[in-house]
Amino acid sequence: MSPSLQNRNAPSKNCTVSGCAGMMTLRSRQEAGSASHNPDGSAGATWVCDNDPTHTEVGPAGEE
Repeated sequence: MSPSLQNRNAPSKNCTVSGCAGMMTLRSRQEAGSASHNPDGSAGATWVCDNDPTHTEVGPAGEE
């Protein structure tokens, strides 16, 4: 089941990768899977595309 179906209250937005029609869901760093989604080691949340989990965007530190 896709993460967006697991948590219907999770914030979402259109994917920021050019040409992708997916929706990004805001996930905590732990929920996103690993620190590799936040290569700079920053705390906070990560936007992850429901269509392609390699499409990620680091959210602001307070966005969790």
